[in-house]
Amino acid sequence: MNKNVALWLGAMLCAVFISGCAALVVGAAAGGATVSYVNNELRATESASLERVWKATLRAVQDAGYVRVSERQDARQAVWKGENAAGQQVVVNLQRVADDRTTVRIRVGVVSTAQNREAAMDLYDRIRARL
Repeated sequence: MNKNVALWLGAMLCAVFISGCAALVVGAAAGGATVSYVNNELRATESASLERVWKATLRAVQDAGYVRVSERQDARQAVWKGENAAGQQVVVNLQRVADDRTTVRIRVGVVSTAQNREAAMDLYDRIRARL
């Protein structure tokens, strides 16, 4: 089994047993970026411009079938808000750190559950695949 796949599966198994505000930190499968999950929010930093991550985000949420409620972007940040098929709120918040670095924060639903963590990680993987 690929080392990254094993890491991902192990992290997801651990995520089932982590509750509330506990942190989950894993290495992202495709590039070694560190992903943390704290207080129902996935957090990561990408080595890409805000504009590039924003475009990848827009394609990812569309491909995931999420319904857009609002979106906004300026030179320093971008926010996409919508709903998934279960009617849960999905929020993607991007912050420019430098010309080629962007912080990604993803929140699915209101309460930290294994399903919400998995949905956030799935969306993050979709964004990364489009970078």
